[in-house]
Amino acid sequence: MAKRTPLVARERVAVMLQRGVSAAGRRVLAEEYCVTARTQGNWRRAPAGRWGRPPRPEALVEAARADCHCELLARGYGRWWKTIWERLGGKYTQALVREVVTELKSEHKALKRLIRALRRVSVNVSLRDVLWALDETHLGRLQDGAAVAGLVVREVASTRTLIVSVGSAATAEDLIRVLEALRLARGSLPLVICMDNGPAMKSELVAMYLAFHEVVALHNLPYVSEHNPCVERGHRDIKELSGLGKGVVLHDHAEAARALVPALAELNGCRPVASRDWRTPEAVDNEAARWYPAVDRSTFFGTVCQAVREAEQGCRNDRERRKAKREAILQTLEDFALAQRTRGGAPSAP
Repeated sequence: MAKRTPLVARERVAVMLQRGVSAAGRRVLAEEYCVTARTQGNWRRAPAGRWGRPPRPEALVEAARADCHCELLARGYGRWWKTIWERLGGKYTQALVREVVTELKSEHKALKRLIRALRRVSVNVSLRDVLWALDETHLGRLQDGAAVAGLVVREVASTRTLIVSVGSAATAEDLIRVLEALRLARGSLPLVICMDNGPAMKSELVAMYLAFHEVVALHNLPYVSEHNPCVERGHRDIKELSGLGKGVVLHDHAEAARALVPALAELNGCRPVASRDWRTPEAVDNEAARWYPAVDRSTFFGTVCQAVREAEQGCRNDRERRKAKREAILQTLEDFALAQRTRGGAPSAP
């Protein structure tokens, strides 16, 4: 605790101890500063203004920093500090190398976070029910070991979690059943729905259902969860509030469904979102304007289909076709003024 006590306070206590303090007074000081009698003795004997080790010469620290930086660049930032010390042949003390390597690694991590933030592409939607995000998440296991999954649908403009359907891994019929229930509750399906590449999401039955209702399916690239961040972030909040997730054993699916009811109520109605001016998802969803007056569904759907056909021309493999299709859909959303893409918080260049 002595390291966390300010120097001025330590010197003040040292002067008091040197002048003489009763045993009861020393006990009071020990409780006040959370230190032992031995620490008080060290404070009393320490010369004024000289606490701890003497500072290292700046030239020595800069030289060690330069050498350690070269070794980390050559051998990777995952190297242990002792490996760097051995590579330097004992040129510097272990304590100095440890401190310098730790500092360099922290700076490297901060730089990587900054680069990721500047490269991050976000899709901002202002109108209600333009874009929904759909994904499955693991909620636990039954006593026989069977996995319990939750099919989550979120409204992107407000980040409101519309539904979490509990059961085993969703089939195409389950997905259509959930979307149909939301269509009846919300009055319409979205213009675009973002999904991953699971068997149900890529099934022909779901594709026919979405095409019948003129809903555009925006699929992620395989193993790129960043393409569906709205629903991915919601998974953590849902599990945190409901107590569900990895390692949880459930008696049946109804137990998970019961745990989700208060969790969704708090998530949607009691947790303000910083990116939505500190309003709750429920408030944003109720106040946001709908897309109906802004665009005709058939016109939008036809434009997207045409843009996708043109974008896929000349693609050499499935990955290029998926990237081209995704770009065409997002660009059409921007052309209709339904969404805006930003990179690092600033509008993306056209």
